[in-house]
Amino acid sequence: MTAHLDGNAARLYNRYLEGKDAHPVDDAAAQAVMEVAPWVQRVAQHNRGFLRRSVHYLAGEVGIRQFLDIGVGMPQSPNVHEIAQSYAADARVVYVDHDPDVISHCRAMMDSTPEGMVEVLEGDVTRPQSILGAAETQRTLDFTEPIALLLVTVLLFVPDDQHPRPAVKRIIDELPSGSHFVFAHATADFAPTEVAEIARIYAEAGVRTQVRTEAEVQQFFTENGLELVEPGMVTTNAWRPTESEPFTTRIESGVWAGVARKP
Repeated sequence: MTAHLDGNAARLYNRYLEGKDAHPVDDAAAQAVMEVAPWVQRVAQHNRGFLRRSVHYLAGEVGIRQFLDIGVGMPQSPNVHEIAQSYAADARVVYVDHDPDVISHCRAMMDSTPEGMVEVLEGDVTRPQSILGAAETQRTLDFTEPIALLLVTVLLFVPDDQHPRPAVKRIIDELPSGSHFVFAHATADFAPTEVAEIARIYAEAGVRTQVRTEAEVQQFFTENGLELVEPGMVTTNAWRPTESEPFTTRIESGVWAGVARKP
């Protein structure tokens, strides 16, 4: 595989979920990753399952009616707005991604949604004000009412030199009391050799990554004064598993995750 090709993190992830939007470079990288770590598709499935269950929890049990999903990736039904609006037709969602390919797919998905309830914004988590101050965000979300901020594995692609911590803090600081933070982040804690090789494959495909340890992921909750809800920070497959999505092994998750409330 030639170095520095134009690979795409969202398409790679979609490939693991058996989506059809990958390009040849993504297919090559995904195949190489699956040879190194045959369980990587389970990682993606557990990650998606955590996202679904967290939105069910927030919309169905907590009563959250507003969602800001940053780093949304390729649409995979049921999407956040579909779950949230199954509980309340007036639930509002802003999807954010920096990838024009993702944005075009998300906007195509919006053709069947009620006008004004779901917006798609091209934005970057490392530039939080461009998200917070965007017209799409301001006209869709009410910052005097609780909002759920979703950052599900997106910071894997934001190395420390891009300053993810102050960017996340800037967004959380704008959220009112009662808001929630849904966070998931890939780790090398369970399979360091395989994850190092995956990082090398991604780098050859032109995708920068940075995995983080349990303590580093935990810091995103603690440094922002957030209160983790049960069961705390666990692997994605251990966060409120269901009979249809049972807990397997931690290596088949490979991702730390949690949901926390802003007091």
